[in-house]
Amino acid sequence: MYGQQQGPSMPPYVPVGSPAGPKPPKPGPTGTGVAIASAAVFGAVLVANLLVRIVWREVGAFNHWAFFLSLVSVDFIFVVYLFVVGRGTMGKLVGGGLQAFSFLVVVGTVVLSLSIDSNGAVPSGVYDVLDALSVVTAVAAWGIARRSGWLWSVSIPISLVTWALYRYVIVDLLSDPMGPRTDSVDQWMFNVVPWLLITTAIPILIGWGLELLTRTASSNTRPGPGAPQAPRPVAQIPPQPQQGHWQWHPGPQQVQRPQAPQQPPSHPPRQG
Repeated sequence: MYGQQQGPSMPPYVPVGSPAGPKPPKPGPTGTGVAIASAAVFGAVLVANLLVRIVWREVGAFNHWAFFLSLVSVDFIFVVYLFVVGRGTMGKLVGGGLQAFSFLVVVGTVVLSLSIDSNGAVPSGVYDVLDALSVVTAVAAWGIARRSGWLWSVSIPISLVTWALYRYVIVDLLSDPMGPRTDSVDQWMFNVVPWLLITTAIPILIGWGLELLTRTASSNTRPGPGAPQAPRPVAQIPPQPQQGHWQWHPGPQQVQRPQAPQQPPSHPPRQG
């Protein structure tokens, strides 16, 4: 029978996220600073829209194409922002891509109204569908880019409700009884600001609040006695000699010390 040499020992399994294991990928920028930045982005879009209207009013030479396309270009700020603060690669690509799609829907609506529908042949229902589509995709883009879990998706049907509320109720409440508003600043105050806050900002805030509630509830819930425990880090165990009835492992061999040569006796042996 022969002894068996022990091969290299396999490293122990260590789950991802444990103190001894690899760190999970960062989900993206989070915290109070990002929440403030998100609110600042909405404010920046509104202010930029107002500045464009003021500039065109002061210039006097009005061109429908240049005016509306310059207004729409302001919304591209949302696209850039979601590509920057998206949670991970999926949040950046999918969320930013959906926001870009919403931006293209708005651009297509402007092109449709100024070129194809110059004589008013397109039904108003087509514009309603395009407007609602831009709102829903914008809210979904924000949720995919910034939220975790699935409960935030409730904000998507809520955005349809808020859009219908604005389109069929609030527009009539804010309309001027003397006729349609012609001043661009008045249109910004009574049309642009309510539309952005009601149809887009409110559903996004609702999704954010739902995520906060679920996050707080999950952190406060303690596991019961039957709940699975978190895996503990596994310490490195030194390799042990394998034992079995068919294996033979030689024990530690005793090393014999060399003996000194024996000296002859100093006196002759006694003879009797």
